[in-house]
Amino acid sequence: MTFPPKVLGQVTSCGECPNHGYYSGSVYRCRLVDEAVLDKSIVAPFCPLPDYPSRTIAQMQTTILALREPLKYGFGMMLMSHIAAKLKLDLHAHGSGLTIPFKDMGKDREVYLGLDYIQGIETRPFEITFISGGSIFKLSPDIKPPLLHEAADKEGKLWSQHTLAA
Repeated sequence: MTFPPKVLGQVTSCGECPNHGYYSGSVYRCRLVDEAVLDKSIVAPFCPLPDYPSRTIAQMQTTILALREPLKYGFGMMLMSHIAAKLKLDLHAHGSGLTIPFKDMGKDREVYLGLDYIQGIETRPFEITFISGGSIFKLSPDIKPPLLHEAADKEGKLWSQHTLAA
């Protein structure tokens, strides 16, 4: 019967372990658990050392592999995730868009914001201009409370302000 290597793969038998020691009468013992080591050419079944790879090492290896992969999501996914988090909304499949509920003169409405609907982004203040359902909208997700404006005319000169649904 063989047991897995221990601690970083360096300890492959009790005879190699720094905790292996001679007791008396040609009896060797593990100093960590005070047990007799019958065969120093293998790892004893009672060995307290963590298996190799340990859970931590395995998680680190997984993280390193993930970091070597090219990013699957770019600016668009980051932008949509930011808006969804600020408005406390769920992203649609693959992070391609979200539905924004709002009140328009007391009535419940919603508008879809997709990546391909975005017409412009202003940074100060942070504001996203997008077209949905034939209307032009401006969303300011970073201010409190977040604001959604809708163009009241085709040129986008008159704007009505909507209250976002919570």
